[in-house]
Amino acid sequence: MQLRLYSTSTLRALIYIFTSVAFLASNTYAQILMSNGSSTTCSDDFFDSGGILANYNSSENFVYTICPAALGNVTQVAFNSFFLESNFDFLNIYDGNSTAAPLIGSFTGATNPGTIAASLLNGGCLTFEFTSDASVTDLGWDADISCIIPGGGGGVNHMIVNLYSKSWNTFPGRKV
Repeated sequence: MQLRLYSTSTLRALIYIFTSVAFLASNTYAQILMSNGSSTTCSDDFFDSGGILANYNSSENFVYTICPAALGNVTQVAFNSFFLESNFDFLNIYDGNSTAAPLIGSFTGATNPGTIAASLLNGGCLTFEFTSDASVTDLGWDADISCIIPGGGGGVNHMIVNLYSKSWNTFPGRKV
């Protein structure tokens, strides 16, 4: 039996293709590609500008805001895969309807943001700011958009759940 070794980039590409094929086989939602703009939705899919099977482009600078379609809900985005050029391309996520809203996190490389929910205090919207440098690009991301009803009985802490490292962080004082 011969053991076959794969490079990290090959394994990342295989994982991305596998999740993309599984997604295509089961999905009927609209696809939102990263660009300058906004949408009001509770059930779409959110991708980098390259879509499900292509890399994003170099020298991108986009801001996209997603707000909940249901009154009293907040936007939640769950990242299925995430691959950016480490330390050169960034996805900043804000808790509100602009880049002036509080920054939830800045993500680069293969550090998957996990599942992120907006807070009701800032309107229930999430704003995404993506920048890529002029050279290397990568596979980008694939995320599911949904709406959730915030907390019941006082709310829960604003939370980022990282599914890949099986860890989570709460941000006290920022209620969903």
